[in-house]
Amino acid sequence: MSRNNLESCVVNLEIINIKQLVADILSKQTDLNYCGTSYPDELTKFPAAIYHTAHKPHFIDSDKQELETDWTVSIDLFNDHGSLTEISNKLVNELVKLGFSYTSGDQNLAGVKRTALVFNAMVDNQRRMVFQN
Repeated sequence: MSRNNLESCVVNLEIINIKQLVADILSKQTDLNYCGTSYPDELTKFPAAIYHTAHKPHFIDSDKQELETDWTVSIDLFNDHGSLTEISNKLVNELVKLGFSYTSGDQNLAGVKRTALVFNAMVDNQRRMVFQN
């Protein structure tokens, strides 16, 4: 059997969809009045969460299977009154529990408070495990 025929027998390994996992975590945050992957034309619903994810291969085997993937998840939280600490802590707890490391920063933008959370991890797609990187 030639190499090309063998490749057709290899089961493609699926990259774990962290973006969907983040969407599920955010959808369970009842304190949020807006949650999305893009900024609305006008940010009028508070508290709000805008998130995006990025990933790149960490390890690809000789069969071109992406066994490990580096993921970055960015979540920007906004509020026009009150603190973002409780929501921020809930999100940090959820993602750290899964194995992500994180950094956090905040700023005040013309009366709107913003907390920026950035989470990083390496996901083993074969063993379905998350490791801090």
